[in-house]
Amino acid sequence: MQPPFLGLCMIVRNEGDLLEKCLSSTASSVDEIVIIDTGSTDSTKSIASRYTQHVYDFDWNDDFAAARNAAIERSTSTWILMLDADEYLDVPDLAELRKFLSTIPVSDPSGLVLPVYNFVGTTGSGKISESKAMRVFTRHPDLRFDRPIHEQLVSRSGRLKELEYPLIIYHTGYTTETIAYKRKNERNQAILNAMRQEGRFTPYDSFLMGNECYSQDRYEEAILHYREANQASERNKSWLPLCIGNLVNCLMKIEQFTDAYVHIIEAKRAWPEACDFYWLEGYLLAQTGFDEQAIGVLQECLRRANRKSGGQNWLISPNYGSTLPLQQLAVLHLRRFAFQEAVGNLTQLAFAVPNHLAVLVQLLKLIRTEEPERIASLLNSIYPDPGPEQKEMIGQACDQAGLASLAGQFGYSGNGANRDTAESDLTSIAETCMRLFRSGEYDRFDEIVQKQGERTLELAQLLGDAMFEDRQFEIALDYYSLLLQKNSLSGKGYENLARLYLAQGDVEEGLEFAEQALVQLPDRIELYTLLIQYLDRTSPKRDEILSLLFARFPGMLRFPLLPQ
Repeated sequence: MQPPFLGLCMIVRNEGDLLEKCLSSTASSVDEIVIIDTGSTDSTKSIASRYTQHVYDFDWNDDFAAARNAAIERSTSTWILMLDADEYLDVPDLAELRKFLSTIPVSDPSGLVLPVYNFVGTTGSGKISESKAMRVFTRHPDLRFDRPIHEQLVSRSGRLKELEYPLIIYHTGYTTETIAYKRKNERNQAILNAMRQEGRFTPYDSFLMGNECYSQDRYEEAILHYREANQASERNKSWLPLCIGNLVNCLMKIEQFTDAYVHIIEAKRAWPEACDFYWLEGYLLAQTGFDEQAIGVLQECLRRANRKSGGQNWLISPNYGSTLPLQQLAVLHLRRFAFQEAVGNLTQLAFAVPNHLAVLVQLLKLIRTEEPERIASLLNSIYPDPGPEQKEMIGQACDQAGLASLAGQFGYSGNGANRDTAESDLTSIAETCMRLFRSGEYDRFDEIVQKQGERTLELAQLLGDAMFEDRQFEIALDYYSLLLQKNSLSGKGYENLARLYLAQGDVEEGLEFAEQALVQLPDRIELYTLLIQYLDRTSPKRDEILSLLFARFPGMLRFPLLPQ
């Protein structure tokens, strides 16, 4: 008799509010379910028993590895999927997983490293952090979990074939509410303290503690743990690049840009073939306003990622050498009015992430003046056989970009320009006006604008910014001129004017606009560096802006690209 092919193993305790969602997302796609209960006093065991007869009690001894090993010992499956009660999967993805597993020999110990999407912050905030974990593996006598907390699958023989697989695990256990309710931090800290006292605490534990703090936006604490983990003895460990990458991201979160930059440069020396730290450098330079330098670094990042080397060119995430630099390059080229370059980046991005509505809308806005046949040809190459949902998205993108005829070809009738604007908020009214403008309905556009009365100036600001984004610069300047006369131009409007005038070579007036933008937007670090890069080196104003920058962003002191 053939053993079960894929089995689910879990350890649980008082998970009555979560277990149903986890089991319902997996039960129909696995052949066996083994659940180890470590002392539930709620409905957990009752729920578990509805899905499997293999529910076993286990005396909790502050050792997660021991509990997971107890589950493995009771399983009879060829492959094991290990989940926690606060995790769930997409059912269709499990069917693909089974097909993939059927192609892998099981004579040797093997495991799949899966992406884990951790929902963090408050429930419904939409904040997600990504990590990785080996959660699917062969039931092999060599494989066991080790360590009381932050347990890891290890092979007694030292042989363990690791494969990356894109089955996403969704994890809700790091939300603020769950952490407080389950008192996870207190439990984990008690175990870790015991490990320290027993001399079993390692740099890897520091790394994982940093991850916990990072996922909860406790950046200063995370930095301490990541620094503790970053030891020379761990240089060859596969987790160290992610540790350095997370350290850099935390430093940027608290605006310690110079420290972050130093760590990036050191990491580039340590792992010269990887693209990851080129992405982080380019991203940091873009966030701090060094656009030209950022473009060069990001282009090098893509070159390294696409180099034919016989192996993978990334250490932290494949996105660091693909979608992320392309997206950032598009932003930078648009900010520098290099529209053809932005179209190239967005086109590549649309092929890479074809279901990303915002990317497609931005691309179509930039090419909307091309011949309809050329735009249709591009869409057909990106979406050779679109399903109903993709057709809806393509039609919506065409509608938002003012390509109504193309939207109709995808069966999208649109409704954005037909809504009643009498009681709408101004942002919605501005969006409606722009759709009317893009579709050539200028009379209706004017009619809506004229109805706004006391709100006309506020709407003028929104329309000026939207026209600027749509490259309707003459109309945008008309709105901005009106707002300047009324002394009502926003910081964003001043910044747009500054960048446009500087790009056209009118440095004197561009700098005046940039100074006004900085007055209104003192938290925009890019405005300080914009001024510093254009002001004469001998100008007292340059020294004044530098002083203001260091006062507001002390983490920029001794930044290598700044005059000191």
